Order: sequence, then structure tokens, then C-alpha cells
Amino acid sequence: MASDQQIDIVMIPMMAHGHLIPFLALAKQIHHRTGFTIAIVNTPLNIQYLRSALRQDPTPGITFAELPFNSAGHGLPPNTESTENLPLDLIDVFFGWTVDVAKSLGIFNFSFTTGGAYGTLAYVSLWLNLPHRQTDSEEFSLPGFPERCRFHVSHLHRFLRNADGTDIWSRFFQPQISSSMQSFGWLCNTAEEIEPFERAEGRLSKEVEMDSENEQIKIVMLPFMAHGHLIPFLALAKQIHLRTGFNITIANTPLNVQYLRSTLIGHDHQHRFGIHLAELPFNSADHGLPPNTENTENLPLDQIGNLLTSSPSLQTPFHRLLLDIIAKQGGNPPLCIISDPFFGWVADVAKSTGILHISFATGGAYGTLAYASLWLNLPHRQTHSDEFSLPGFPERCRFHVSQLHEFMRKADGSDPWSRFMQAQISASFKSFGWLCNTVEEIEPLGLESLRKKKAWNFS
Repeated sequence: MASDQQIDIVMIPMMAHGHLIPFLALAKQIHHRTGFTIAIVNTPLNIQYLRSALRQDPTPGITFAELPFNSAGHGLPPNTESTENLPLDLIDVFFGWTVDVAKSLGIFNFSFTTGGAYGTLAYVSLWLNLPHRQTDSEEFSLPGFPERCRFHVSHLHRFLRNADGTDIWSRFFQPQISSSMQSFGWLCNTAEEIEPFERAEGRLSKEVEMDSENEQIKIVMLPFMAHGHLIPFLALAKQIHLRTGFNITIANTPLNVQYLRSTLIGHDHQHRFGIHLAELPFNSADHGLPPNTENTENLPLDQIGNLLTSSPSLQTPFHRLLLDIIAKQGGNPPLCIISDPFFGWVADVAKSTGILHISFATGGAYGTLAYASLWLNLPHRQTHSDEFSLPGFPERCRFHVSQLHEFMRKADGSDPWSRFMQAQISASFKSFGWLCNTVEEIEPLGLESLRKKKAWNFS
């Protein structure tokens, strides 16, 4: 692996051709669609096999990394690193332990099942519940499936038929599958048109198997203290809840939470039970602001800087809020934090709690990228001309100093606005990716540029 190459995704398939090949195919698809660089990790002989397969269809964005493995140390024949030609009683599968590794490093984790949805769901439910052991009949129903879906013990391999929860197969599969279910989500090698019922039932089954988590907070949001940020964050929360059923907590200062609560109660009755609000203590007087000032509404422009620089005071209470949520959920953290780019410090909080972090730019892609590039580079200070180009934009895109606010025109990197913006925006770019409030058809150039920093659009 090239040492100067930035890796965006790391994959680790099971040591079997039926897993290695689909993982390689998935890596190719992701690279072709996103340009991401992907590292596939496995044992030396499996890496050798993948390299030979890739030579037939070269993809520069895919690299390989070898993990040392001694088959003799595990009671396997010499040079045995995959299931190829291996007797069935020597096969191991599933890497649920990677969830803990990903969490410890603050990396987003997905499980990829190389089979179809129906078979995967049945396999998972069989091992987690062993329903055939709970009846004297040879026919049985399966948790997560409708009662009309009946299974017969003759469908099961002898290892599964004999499994009772204490055998070696059960002891391996149950913790690995359970751990995999704690990943952010599952990718499945199928198509909606082929098995729509199975995909719908799969979602239902996960809810059945993890019933105790139904009320858990999946996403925590932290918008900047301005109506132009609060409203889009609330709109995003509604969309996510409507599409996924996830419970979402929006955190902010008391008066902003009061504003959001009145909006939810007054206009969005159907959403309010899936969207929760949490207050973070804030005293405006401590930051040179007028009494009861917690957002930019009616705030003189020369004091907005004070509101901006006051925001890091929310870091400790926000961290406490996350720890409280995790404790109440039995140690299960939310899936991700979605925060404002002005709150770059959230990246450190997310990393310390092992939670995925995403920045949400409430404006369009072009404007967001221009704003970030202006503050990070201050290009108007590097020329005597009133016109200047902007790093990250084509040369034909020219900007004029008259388009800049006086705070930005006067910024030199040492003033309070520069020190705040540069630190927070830089930190925000360390998040897993950016969400942008726009559509592809309106501003393809802005999105193309922002996607280089891992961005997704929605409207």
C-alpha cells in the first residue's frame, strides 16, 4: 500500500471465494461511483488471489494489505487461508469483532452480507434464536418472519440442527452476528425488484430482534444558534425520521430549544414523537452578549462575533449529554452526530465517544465551498487586485472584494473572526463527510468540488 495514498474505506471479507469476490466487486462499484480509495485487508494467500483477479480488470483506486496468518496455529492444514477445498467442519465465518475495532478508532462500520436478503435474514434469525430447539415439531416459524413462512428441520445443516447454544458453532455465530447487528447498517447483495418482501421483513426483523432499542436515540444534531440553521436542521431531522423511523435528539441552548419546541408542537404533530429536544446550559452575559441572547435574531452584526466565539462553551455540556444518552441506552451510542460546520469542535467530542460525525451545511454547495475556501485561504489578502481566484474553484471563477463583508475584507488570519472560522471549518472537514442542502441539477460544479471532501446532497 502506498504510504502517501489516503484510504477512504477499509474492507475485510471472510476468507472464502464466495465472500472475497463480492467484496472485490463492491469495492470496484464504490470506487467507480465515488472515486474513493479502498483497501481490502486479508491473509497473504487471499491477497494473492485478489491481486490476480484485479489484474484482469485493473482498478487503480483499490489497494491491498496483508494480515499475518499461520494456519498451523489454528489446527488447519498448511497454507490453508480460505474455505477452498476445506472440510466443512473446519470453516469459520463472520467478523463481528470488527465493530469494536471500528468503534475504538472512531471509524464508521458497515456489515456486508454477500448473499441475498431473505437468506441472510433467515440465517441470522436461526442462529440467534435456534427456534427449532423450542418445539417438538419438525416445522417451526422464525422470529422476524410472518407466521405463514414455515421452516423444516430438514432444511438445516446438521451443525445447525444439533446446535443448542452451548456448542462451538453457536458460541461463535451468536456473538459475531450479534456484534455485526451493532454496526451502522448492513449492505446486502440483492435488488429491490427481486426480493422486496425480504428486504421489508429484514427491517422488521431487526426491530423485533432489537426491540429493547426501539426507543433509543440514533442521531444527535447540533445546529448553530441562528434561525437560518435551526430551521434546516429541524427539516433534516423530519426527513430522516420519516424515512427511517430513527429517534433523533436536537441539542441547543434553552431559548433555541423553546423555539424548536413551539415549531414542533404548532405545526408538526406527526413528527414530534420521533424528535427529542435537549437543552445545553448557556449564559449570554458570560460572553459579552445582551441578556437572554442565544441566537442571531435581532443581534447587531458587531456582536455576532461574540455569539460565534461563545459556542465552544457548549462543548462540555454537549459531551455530557452524549455520555448520558449512551449510559441510558445500556452502553449503546447513537449512530452518528450531525453538527454545524461552525461547531468544528464536535469532531473531537465525537471521536472521544466513538460516534460517527457528519457536518451539515445548511446552504448550497457552491456558497458553502466558497465560504470555506475564503476563510481558510484569505486569497484577497494575497493580491493587490480587487479581483481574485479562489482555491478549489476553476480559474474562470473570479471573485471581487466588493462581494465580501467588511469582517472578511479586513481579516488577516490573526483577527478574532479568522481565528474562529479557520479553526472550526478546518475541524469540520475532519468529519466523516458533509451533508449539503441542495440538488444536483441546480449546482453540479459546487457539488463536484465539495464531493472531493466526501459530501452528499439532499433537499
